This record gives sequence, structure tokens and C-alpha cells, in this order.
Amino acid sequence: MALFRALVLPLLALATLSAQTRVAVSRALSDTAMVYDQARQRLVFGLATGEIYEWDGQRWGMTGAQLPGRLNDVVYDPARRRVFFVCLGHLYAYDGHALVDHGTMPGEVGLVADAQRSRLVALSSIEGATVAGYEWDGATWLTTTAMLPPLGSTQLHLRGLAYDPQRAVTVAVMYSADTRRYSTWEWDGTTWSMQAQGASGVYVPGNLAFDATRQEVVGPIGGTMFAWNGVDWTPLATAHSSPVVTSLSADPAHGVVFGFRDSVFAESLSVWNGVDWAPGPHVTQPMRGWDAGFTFDSRRGRVVLFAYSQDPASPPLVEWDGCDWHWLPTLGGPTPRGEQAQAFDAMRGETVLFGGSVNGVSMDDTWAWNGAAWRLAATTGPAPRRMASSTYDAARGRFVLVGGQLAAGGIATDHWEWDGVSWTEIASMTPIGSSPTGTLPSLLGYDPDRQRLVAVDQASNTYEFDGGLWQLVATSSPRPPGVERTLAWHPARHRLQGMLVDGNGFQRLCEWDGSQWTLGAGGIGRLLYDPTHGLMLGGIFMGPVWQVTAQSTTPASTVAFGSPCGGQTVVTSLSPFRRPVVGDLGFQLDVRCDATLRPAMIGFGLAAGNTPLLAGCTWFLTQPIGSLLWATDERGLLHMPVPLPDVQALRGVALYAQAGVLDPLSPGGIAVSQGLQFVLGI
Repeated sequence: MALFRALVLPLLALATLSAQTRVAVSRALSDTAMVYDQARQRLVFGLATGEIYEWDGQRWGMTGAQLPGRLNDVVYDPARRRVFFVCLGHLYAYDGHALVDHGTMPGEVGLVADAQRSRLVALSSIEGATVAGYEWDGATWLTTTAMLPPLGSTQLHLRGLAYDPQRAVTVAVMYSADTRRYSTWEWDGTTWSMQAQGASGVYVPGNLAFDATRQEVVGPIGGTMFAWNGVDWTPLATAHSSPVVTSLSADPAHGVVFGFRDSVFAESLSVWNGVDWAPGPHVTQPMRGWDAGFTFDSRRGRVVLFAYSQDPASPPLVEWDGCDWHWLPTLGGPTPRGEQAQAFDAMRGETVLFGGSVNGVSMDDTWAWNGAAWRLAATTGPAPRRMASSTYDAARGRFVLVGGQLAAGGIATDHWEWDGVSWTEIASMTPIGSSPTGTLPSLLGYDPDRQRLVAVDQASNTYEFDGGLWQLVATSSPRPPGVERTLAWHPARHRLQGMLVDGNGFQRLCEWDGSQWTLGAGGIGRLLYDPTHGLMLGGIFMGPVWQVTAQSTTPASTVAFGSPCGGQTVVTSLSPFRRPVVGDLGFQLDVRCDATLRPAMIGFGLAAGNTPLLAGCTWFLTQPIGSLLWATDERGLLHMPVPLPDVQALRGVALYAQAGVLDPLSPGGIAVSQGLQFVLGI
């Protein structure tokens, strides 16, 4: 792109360092609710952490908006062209740029949008309390008192809610705890009325959405898709069973319904087209597995994870390129497993995997992954085992394996090395009392400065191997935690780092300088150094999702500043899609405004300014370096790709951007956004 061809050279000298900051570089879409933003044509996810993620049809991206806490519900309002979140008892409107707090809600509610009446319809259904109905007209919550007599029972609980624009009614599924019956109700804007009630023990869908193709409210349950015709629920004949979903949301423009599954076992998207279900785009977030192998392929600049996934549909091999996760085929590869020894062989450009546990059975096979294919490298060598410690000895070009839990029982006290062709047992491990493998687990790493293997065991002993003998070099060391087995070399600090447990039982980030351990603050998980970006990564196993964090002196960030000008009903805004990570080809800037099908410009500068424009508007950029020109679409939106160059010297560079749109209804015939500062980083 011409903008960045012009940017790279002048910006190389401008990179500055900020204070060291912990940055989350990947996060799973867990404990979330989903909705489809029809105006912006994106799936929007609100996480329990308050972060908002979006899917644009190709990539996932974290937005700049942040909810104040756990999300309770979410709905898209076609009349106002906004997503509405229910969070901590408040109603928040989200336009893709910012959140607007519309005040407190009347209670814990299920929410749906009645576009024809420009109302949000809500049902409050708290166990032990009377069911109550409410409507929001954009300013005030109104109680739908006509609902209270028929539904005034403390035993009724809301199970599903959807709006049917074809019949202009809100459809609600309720459950009676005393009769154990499901009933279906409708609200026409005047009266709530029960339309159907099933027999005791007969279930009906709880996740509902309007199917624009069928022109009916639909919902899945027990592998079957059901449709509501205003009288009864009808099962639909499909070629594929309905997936288990935790939320549904419709895209009426394309006649599809998205189903999202969020569970401890998997996160997945499915698509209903009015006739059948099909797999949706991959939710390419970290795997859900156990004790994954975690290595960095320095030739390809990727984190490699291999594990037994708890979702049978998920592949066991995933890679992180610094911006996105990639699920990779494993045809002909190793059986999914955990607790294996794994390290990257830099000489041969392969991730080497040995042993581990498959359904409780310890293995003794050796595999190598070159980024394109697996090869079974050996079936002989060390005895079957799990939880062995491993590292790569760069001076001798060897994959090193130490100890582990033997399949035959007991703890291994051996030391093996792999040269890319065959295994060799190193006979220097005796006596056992001076070896690092007498207890499990042990941490193993390689110090390239001193060309030593370093190991620390559960007995708080530290050992070193110089190529000839293992020697006990320190006692009373911090000990390894339960699952970590790797020490990572930090080249900038010339130290081996690892997560260890101090004498008080607290896990801390510790360093070994060749003579003593230094105990630091809390760590960031299983450690792995990324030489491509100069970062220490931490793999965190979060119940049971893998996430990756990084310690970075140059975190990617965006900050809005100044005020927009122009527009009558829509606040003109400029927003980032994804974080401005160096090398991210999926980074975008989004313009939203009133003016449709009008020329639009995004300008870039090296500094913020304050230049008056016509009609009291302000241009916030100085030292201009380029601009991008295009036009808004029929919804007043512009999604402009801004692929960021993979030039690590640009990390820490701050750029400034602002959008302007020709808008004949705005003062001076132009609408401008607020300013946006974005810092290139990781």
C-alpha cells in the first residue's frame, strides 16, 4: 500500500520504548454472548472480561470498546442500528466505536428488539420473583402491565425470547417449575397471551432467532431444529443434526442464522440457512486441551501447540503467528496426546515431539513437524513415558530428553539425545543422587552463553551438564510447579527464566544466572522465547483453554481523542478493527457516518494538531504523511484495510489518523471523525 511504502523509511528513526507492559496477545472466546450487527455486517461477542470481539467474515479482532463487567444479554436493534448490551444492570448502546450508557435496567432481563415499534422489549425472570415485562422507547423504561395477570407467577422462568417481524410479535418461551411444562407466549405490543403449552417433560427450544428465509422463529433442541408458526412448534427435517448452541443470532440480509457454542469443551460457529445446518467459520482461538506441547518455530516465526483436544472436531495442532491462530491438518501425524516432550530443533527446522500420554497410555514414538507435514522419525529409543523434560542444545544440535514417568512405573533417571536421525543414551547420569531426574517434574533448559544444560527438580536441587557430566550446583532452589517442565533462555537478560515455586508455595518468575536463582514477581505461565519479535511468551492453561501472553516494551494500542463534527443522527467515528500489531495484514480502520455512498478520506499524520475547519469543525492532524480515499457504502460505513508492515523497528511508533466524509447535510458539507492515535506494537 502506497501509504506504508511512504511511511517505513521516515518512521524507522522514530521508534520509542514505553514502560514494560504485560500484553494479552491471544484470548479465547469463552463465557460470551453473540449477536449479529446487521448494519456493520459483523458478529459481535461480549466476553465475561468486558472485552468486545468481532468477526468480519475473515478474521477475529478485539475492538477498542470495553464493557465495565460481565455481560448478561445482547441484542441488535435494527431501528437504531445499534448493538445493545445488558451489563451490570445497565443498558449500553454500541455503534462499533464506543459504548453509550443508557442508564439502569428494571431488573435481570431477557432482551429483544421490536423494530416496527422502535422498542426494546424485556422480560424480567428472576427465580422466586414475579415475571414482569418492560419496554424501552429510547428514553424511558415502561412496564407492560397487561402482561402481569396471565404471567404473574413466581414459578415461571424465561427460557427464550425472539422477535417475529413477519407477524409483528415478540415470542417468549417460559418454563413452569411447579408443573414442569413449557409454554409459548406472544406480545403484540398490547397484550401478552399464551399460545401453546406442552405436556409435562416435553421440551421446546430455549435459544431462538427469526429465520428470514422461512419467515418463522426457529430454535434447536436435542439435535432437531424447530419452527414456531404461531400455533405450535414443528420439527424440521434436516440432513444434519442441530448443534448444541449457547446463542443464536440472525443475519436477515443473507437469510442465515448463526449458532455459537461456548462450553468448556469447544467454541464453534454453525450456520442455519433455513433448510439445514452447516459448519461456520472456524473459531480459530487457542485449543481446548490438556498439558499441550508449547514450542516456538524460529524459522517460520510461529508458536506451535500440540495436545489432545477436548473437542473431537478440533485438530490437535494449532499455530499462533503473532496475530492469529491457525488450525492445521494432521493427516498422518501423531495421535493427539498430552504430557509429551517437545522442543524446536533449530538446526533441522523441525518441532520434535516424543512420547506423552494417549488415553492414559504412555508412548515412545518420535515425530517431527516442519510446518508442512509430519514425519514419524523413530519408533525406538527411550522407554515409553510421559512428563519428561526436554530442551534443545544449540551448540551440539541435539534435542535433549531427561527423566519422566515411565509406563512400567517409577521415575526415569536417564538422559537421551536426538540428533535428527537416532537416539543416543548419555551414560553420565550416575550416580542417581547427582542427577536432575530423581523426582518429578523437573525443569530443563539450555544456557547458550555457557553452553550448559540446566535442570532443577522437586527436591529443590539445581544441576548443570557441560557435555560430559551432570553436576549438582545449587541446593535450596525454588522448585518446579506441577506441570511446567521448561526453562526458557532470555537473550537480552542472559538468564534462564522459568515459573517456579518459592518456599512459601507461591509461583514466581525466577531467573538462573549460572550461580544463583533470583525470585521475581508473579509469572506469565509456561515460558517460551520468541526471537522473531524479541518477546518472552507465556502459555497459560485457563480451564482448559490455552492463551498466550507476552511481556512487551511496545504494546500495540489505540486511543481516541478530540470530538467529531457533522452528521445528524450518527456520530461520525473512526475506529480500529484489531490491535495495530506490526505485521498484521488484517488490521482495518472503520468509518461510520450519516452520509451514504459518499467520498471518504482517512488522513494520517505523525503528530496531533488543532486546525479549525468550516462550521466549527477541527482537523486534528499535523505533519501529514499520506491518506486513503474511498467511499462509504449504502449504510454509511467504510471498512478500510490498512495492512501493517512486518518491520519490527516500527514497534513503538505512534501514528495519528482522522476521517472526513463529504456530507451535504452537515455544516460546511463535510463531516469529520474524532482523532485516533494508534501505536504500532505487539
